[in-house]
Amino acid sequence: MNTIIDKALGYWKHPASKIFFTQSLGNGIGLLTGIAVANYLSVIQKAEVDQFRLVVTFSSEIASLGLASGFLYYSTKEEHYSSKSFGSALVYALFLFALAIVAAFTTYDEASHFLKGIPLIIFRLAVLSAPFRLLTNMLYGLQQAIGKPIMYHFSGLLEGLIILGTVLGLKQWGTLNSEHVIIGSSIGILAGTGLSILGVVRHKIPPIWERATFKEMIVFGFPIYIGLILNYLHFRIDEVLINSYLGKPQFAVYSVSVRWAEMMFLIDSAILGASLQRIGSYSQEEGYRYSFKLFRIQTPIVILAAVGFLGLSYVMIFNLYLKPEYHQSWSIMALLLPGICSWSVARIFSQYLVYNRGKKYWMIWMNIVGLCLNLCLNLIFIPKYGLTAVALSSSVSYATVLLVVYLMMLKTKENGKTFA
Repeated sequence: MNTIIDKALGYWKHPASKIFFTQSLGNGIGLLTGIAVANYLSVIQKAEVDQFRLVVTFSSEIASLGLASGFLYYSTKEEHYSSKSFGSALVYALFLFALAIVAAFTTYDEASHFLKGIPLIIFRLAVLSAPFRLLTNMLYGLQQAIGKPIMYHFSGLLEGLIILGTVLGLKQWGTLNSEHVIIGSSIGILAGTGLSILGVVRHKIPPIWERATFKEMIVFGFPIYIGLILNYLHFRIDEVLINSYLGKPQFAVYSVSVRWAEMMFLIDSAILGASLQRIGSYSQEEGYRYSFKLFRIQTPIVILAAVGFLGLSYVMIFNLYLKPEYHQSWSIMALLLPGICSWSVARIFSQYLVYNRGKKYWMIWMNIVGLCLNLCLNLIFIPKYGLTAVALSSSVSYATVLLVVYLMMLKTKENGKTFA
């Protein structure tokens, strides 16, 4: 019995286990929030909450310039880069917040063409919140480099608790609408950013601003940034198309499907969060072998988890979502799941190619292939087949990316003299 307890404690102490538990808790809270929003708000108001999320993530991704990747790469190689990464993140976020104030009051007309029907107040809160989300994301690169990736997940957990508290509190004691949920979301983003900064400070990393280092990190990270932007568009272009072609109600339904399907990323996020430092610092041969070891471990776990998740999610979606409009989201999620699983295991190889082999431009081509395929399939089939076409198009494109990145890994083996 003591041996079993000791093994259990050993597994818990492993960084991947801690990340998985913390992120799972955060995602569970996010899922409960999404269910509450779907049940307490109209479908149109829920779509407005989803539009807020889309603007925040899109703005923060566009403005990132690959700095998180630069922070991760350089801080892994040289410890003194940690302070410079921290200072660069703070200065850059402050600069972007000044730009966001201007953009929030001058660019609404242009933005409303892409996200039809987004209310002005929601757009402004999203733009003003984006620099803080970006700062949290940038610091994640630094946190991974210093071996403390769980800091990022604690920040997400705090953000989720604040949003859920806002929704349940206002439902019980006040008036709940989409604007109130979004105000709570903005406060949650601010609190999560504050906790992330505090975690770095407590690690005794003083912020140092150095222009030359900032430029160096952008130069390294920019090709990765192009790949990440293409990656982001690959994953989110379908939501923009749904909002434009099918309208807010269908957008709200699809966002539920995506929320459930992307819970599968909990597995690879935990594994990669705990192992990325080693992937980046190992020799090319060791990193190659270690990546395939992770692939052999993660693939059966992901497949088994997906099978079990299908049954569990069916029960939960049909029983927890009170409005029948959302019950369609299960079948859409089921169509997305094979692609999500493919992408999940593909990330192991892409991390090795970028952070160990420096193949930044390979990732650009990989994401161009995936994005173009997803966009073309959606544009051809979405007018006739609706959400089913969107889910299948996305799943096919994600699986194609796995095939492409696997072939890239084999190419590195052919070029390596010492690989066995």
